[in-house]
Parts: sequence; C-alpha cells; structure tokens
Amino acid sequence: MNTNSVKKYAKIAVIVVAAVLVFALLCFGLSKLLDVSFSKGQIIAEYDGESVYDADVQDIINYNLITKYDSTTTEAGLNQIMQEAVVTYVRYRAMEIDLAKKGYTIDEDELDKTFKEAKKEIEKTQKYSEWCEMHRVSKDFLKDELRRYALAALYNDVIESDVKVTEAEAREYYALNAISKYKLPAGYYWTATLRPVKNIADQTETAQAKAEMQAYLEKIKNGEMTFEDVDKELNAKYPASEYPSAIYDGEDSTAIDTMYQFIDEKDFQDLLTTIDTTYKDRDLNADPKSEAYNNYMSYLGATFEAKVHYALKNMEVGDVWAEPFESFVGYYIIRLDRIETQNAFVPYEEVSGTIIESLMAEKLQNEFLEYMVDLETKYKISYNF
Repeated sequence: MNTNSVKKYAKIAVIVVAAVLVFALLCFGLSKLLDVSFSKGQIIAEYDGESVYDADVQDIINYNLITKYDSTTTEAGLNQIMQEAVVTYVRYRAMEIDLAKKGYTIDEDELDKTFKEAKKEIEKTQKYSEWCEMHRVSKDFLKDELRRYALAALYNDVIESDVKVTEAEAREYYALNAISKYKLPAGYYWTATLRPVKNIADQTETAQAKAEMQAYLEKIKNGEMTFEDVDKELNAKYPASEYPSAIYDGEDSTAIDTMYQFIDEKDFQDLLTTIDTTYKDRDLNADPKSEAYNNYMSYLGATFEAKVHYALKNMEVGDVWAEPFESFVGYYIIRLDRIETQNAFVPYEEVSGTIIESLMAEKLQNEFLEYMVDLETKYKISYNF
C-alpha cells in the first residue's frame, strides 16, 4: 500500500470516528432530553421560548381542584379549573420576566420570611407535610403561591402612582348607587360592643361577663373611658379568633316602622311579661336540639330586641345606655349615633373616601387583568389544550 493510500484511509478513519463521536453525543443529548420530557410529562404550554410540562403545573392544578371543585362541578367546569390553573402559572412566569426587564424584582428575603410565617401558622393546627398531602401539592407549592401574590403586589406598586380616581368619577358612582347603597331609612342608628361568652349556659362565665360590662359602663359614666376605648379593649381581650361570636358587634340600625310602639313604661313591662309567658317552657340546659332549648334562645332574642327598642326610644344621640343587654352570644353595651325621622341618604362627604378606594381597587384590578392578557402576545404564550 503506497503512502497516498495510507493517507487516504487515515482521513477516512478520522471522518468515521468523528461521525461516530458526533452521533454518540447526539444520542446522549437526545436521550437526556427524552429523559426530561418523559419525567416531566408532555409539554402543556410555551412562553418566551420556554416549555411548560405537566409536572410543572401539577401542584397548582391539584390545589385549584381541591379548593374549587364541589359536587356541582361539571366535566366542563373541571376542565376549566385545570386550564385556568395552567394559564395562571404561565402568565405569572411571564410577568416575573417582564417586571425584571423593567427593573422590578420581588424581595426574596421578604418572601422567605412570609413563607416561614405562613408555614408556622399552618403548623398551629397540623404538620406542614399533612397540609401539603391534604392539598395534593409538593412542599414547594406554598412558596410558589406566595411568590405569585408578591408579584401581583409588586405590579400594583409599580402602576399605582399612574392610576387616578377623579372627584367626578366618585360623584358619578355615588349618584348611580345612592338608592341601593347609601339610603338611610327612617330609624335609629346605633353601635354595639360585645363582651362575648363561649357558653351562654355557663352561669359563672355569663355572670362575669355581665359584671365586666357593668364596670365598663361605670367608667364611661365617670369619664374614665369612652365608648371607643371600651370597644377597643374588648376586641383586644376577646378576639374573634378565640371567641367567634365577637364578630356580632359594630354598627347597626333599627327602622322606625319595625319597632315596638311603646306608650310608657307599663307598656314595656307588659311586653316583657308577654314574651316571658310565650316562651315559659324554656330551658337553657336542655338538649340543644330540644324545643325547650330553642324556646330559651327565642326568649333571649325577643327580650333583647324589646329592651333595645325601649332603650333607643329613651336615649339622646350620643348616649350610652346605662345597662348591658343579655344575648345568646354575650352582653352588649350600645350607643345611639343618630336618628333619622324620615328617609334620607348618607352624605357624599361621609362616603367619598371609601368610594375612591373602591374605584381605585377596581381600576387597579382592570389594569392588572389587561396586563396579564398583553403578556400572552408579548411573550408568545401558547397552550396545548
């Protein structure tokens, strides 16, 4: 074999070896790609050149199904829940990219802190792993969900200074909603503060509650505390998290045409006697499902209503009634705030602040939704469903 032939075969050998190496590398790369594809499932969406696999959205789909699915959900509704979960996942991924390009990123340290606090709150009632299992999600889902909340808040912070609500818009809203939202029927407008009890049948607890409210009334009478001071202190001492009935206080109203019509003290006492007689077969310690127990609850409700009506008719605006009122959730103190002798409307000036806040929130929400839709085009988002 001459020299030229050797060189020729040597070149061929190099080419063959190189081709084999290239093929091997391609196969290795393809196998790795296939491993990823098979391990993460099918591609369900794409954005900004990135692929989203089944596995990427499994957490958010499971969570949405657990929290939104009920016995009335149809097959179409089920598909909608799953598709909305995917859309949410993809849009927020695109949003994070978009905000970063504009120079805005979430505070990772703050996110970590929020995650730890949320996890700690969950662990007050169950293990975090149990919570994850209950919602069919991985341990990373909660932080991912909090990241989405943080991104939404960040976007609002970015655009808030550019979103305005004019005085004209607020007044127009007031005019359009005056009858449905701001009408003041003729009546008594009052505020109640409650010393809740956990068990109305516990005589020791109810006696303590009554005594405590009587002591507060004495302090109000002597100028040591205001009604607002008492309300604030009661809310701090008996939070709704520990006393669910604590939510039953605040502003209330009683329309004149629904009130008992008292002529004098005797009429009031006669009414109390009638209520007592009507529900004479009552027993607070009976089985809660029994008629005797229900009669006691009805007796408490009717007596409470009669006493409040009597108090309102005998108070001046700004007065705090001198006695606490017993109810099925505890003892109340009430203050008369205003009397409307004929139908009227809440003045615009009193509600303008809340109207502006409401309209601002609505505008921010609309801006946010439009922005999310715009991201679909900007980042070439597509879905495989």
